[in-house]
Amino acid sequence: EERNFAARKNLLEYDEVMDHQRRIFYGQRQQILEGRDLAPLIWDMIDESIAGAVERFLSPEYPSECIAEWCRSGLDVSISPSSLQEDDYEVLAKDIRDKAMDSARDQVEINLNEYVNEDTEPEEWDLRGLSRWAETRWGVNLSQNHLRRMEVREIRDELLEGARKKIESADLAPIQRWLDPQVGKATLVEWARTKFRIDVDLEDLASLQGDDVEKALQERVRAAYREREVRYPVEYALQMSIGAAAQGQQTDAYAVERLRTWVKRKFDLDWSDEQIRGKNGQQLQEELVEVNRQYLSNGRIAEQVDQQLEQPREQWMAWAQQRFGSLLAEEAIEQGEDPREVLLRAGRDLLRYELTMLEQVVLLRIYDQAWKDHLYMMDRLKEGIGLRGYAERDPKIEYKREGFRTFQEMMSSIRENVTDIIFKVQIADESNMRSVYRVAQASHADATGSGLAAAGQTPDEVAAMRSQGTDRPQTVQPIKRDVPKVGRNDPCPCGSGKKYKKCHGRGVGE
Repeated sequence: EERNFAARKNLLEYDEVMDHQRRIFYGQRQQILEGRDLAPLIWDMIDESIAGAVERFLSPEYPSECIAEWCRSGLDVSISPSSLQEDDYEVLAKDIRDKAMDSARDQVEINLNEYVNEDTEPEEWDLRGLSRWAETRWGVNLSQNHLRRMEVREIRDELLEGARKKIESADLAPIQRWLDPQVGKATLVEWARTKFRIDVDLEDLASLQGDDVEKALQERVRAAYREREVRYPVEYALQMSIGAAAQGQQTDAYAVERLRTWVKRKFDLDWSDEQIRGKNGQQLQEELVEVNRQYLSNGRIAEQVDQQLEQPREQWMAWAQQRFGSLLAEEAIEQGEDPREVLLRAGRDLLRYELTMLEQVVLLRIYDQAWKDHLYMMDRLKEGIGLRGYAERDPKIEYKREGFRTFQEMMSSIRENVTDIIFKVQIADESNMRSVYRVAQASHADATGSGLAAAGQTPDEVAAMRSQGTDRPQTVQPIKRDVPKVGRNDPCPCGSGKKYKKCHGRGVGE
């Protein structure tokens, strides 16, 4: 019993880490599934992403870190960023070449001892490997025959000379861009343009510092997302109506009716067929965007709510139920919350409903994939964490520390993926927003014929139906032929002499 108790205790101590992570993760996932407060969740991710970018790009060490990274990739030399603090290009370039030469001497000594160790016989030297390394690393062409005739000191001098020539001829001009005092803000502006598709003028940030830069970016990003809240529902509705008709998935008449229903449901406006048929896709989009902006951003929905709240409770409650449907949180009103706030929240949810659904899909996909990858990583970590005991470290403490770090990395990757995608994902490109109403210029007198054409009939078919005095589409009845029935036990008609069920009647109904 004591052994089993210790085993269970050990298992629970390991599972405690995952239990804590599951509570946090599934709490957020449940919020996404229910569609509760998705906008604030995304705003928090955006603010954290902006704060991290500002901290990174505006750090005093950022230019030196970039220069050190360039030296690592361009010169294949590791230099500490703390030693690259010079602002003068000539001084900094000389310092980099000196450090690169010092690193080259170390590399030559280490590799030379591996290939031509003086403590071993010359016949055991790896001259082929040395020749290949010298050519690849420093561009020094030393054949094996030539190396056999050289002493170790001469080989060392030849390699150092080749390293010096290569380092001296290296073009260090690219590091000048990181000596610009505004390089951090310029990089931040480009990052914001790529990530959030917003245009920020570098001059607007030139005089700002730290928190002020962060607030300025947050305001620009929030303005861009508010514009997306206005435009995306309209783009989605047009794609589901006009776009679907363009792809042949539905008729023009059905597309018009579907768009009329959407306008009625969204804005409580009664649009006629003529209002829709008389405009192309771009005109409809701009007009609906302006209508949505009036309701969502300019207080039109608030005016409707205030007007209704002047009526008796039963009347405005019935209006709210009919206007907002299931988006109205009646239980919040019953619990004493301000009715105006509840109705405004329901109205906002209605006006941005399509974007909320998009946010839900994006969040769920990213969360689920990240969680599956995290579970795999935690399983691998648990399998190998016991080896930490050989380094006199407690595997349980190490598992908690590494598990926490892995969980933080997962949440960070979720944040970056969401902020990368949420501003860019679209239901379709703008080319599908064109008008597909083939009867857009039809007069009111030809409305019947237009309806037939919109229903998929060709002009010739419409003319034929009118000549017959009917507007109903003709249907073609297939000709039925009388086929003699053959019983399963009758002789097969093929003349084989076998019964039908054992010849051509296998698997075939009578």
